[in-house]
Amino acid sequence: MALPEDDPLGHGTYCVNSPTVRGKCGLKVSDFRLQKIECTRYDSSVGNITCFLHNQDTAQSEVDVDFYISRPVDGILIHMEIWKKLNGNFILTPINITINACHYFDKKERVPFHASLIMKWVQSVSNINHKCPYIGHVFIKNLNTENFRKIIPVGDYRLDVKLFEKFFTHPLVLIRGFGKKC
Repeated sequence: MALPEDDPLGHGTYCVNSPTVRGKCGLKVSDFRLQKIECTRYDSSVGNITCFLHNQDTAQSEVDVDFYISRPVDGILIHMEIWKKLNGNFILTPINITINACHYFDKKERVPFHASLIMKWVQSVSNINHKCPYIGHVFIKNLNTENFRKIIPVGDYRLDVKLFEKFFTHPLVLIRGFGKKC
């Protein structure tokens, strides 16, 4: 993406006037901005989940997720998908990964490179770092979305993270984020 000739802030920043950025100046060409996050609980017996997005008007968006698990959950499958918007529709990218979280934390399972990056990034700001089962308050605090710029090209994106218990027939929650990389 070429910069406009008018670069009022210098150093690769420019003024953007689009519905997603709302005329803000200072978005760097390589920035990723998370614009929206949604959490959906599929199984009410497992507990409650809430998501919160900080600083959605800046490139330094941060996400908080609080999951209150009311019963022991074992055999957790994490399914991550990144979708890219093309011609008004979201198309699945090659980043479509499922890992067994319990095996990952027991060091019994190797995971694909992208999954390893994402898991280490999430672990650095959460209490998701021990063997199964999980019960009680599980959280992610101040997850900086700037790290997404390292793994995705320019465009509009949707990230889906679904948690399942033991089998794909028993979904627990869906965390869905919408973002843009310029």
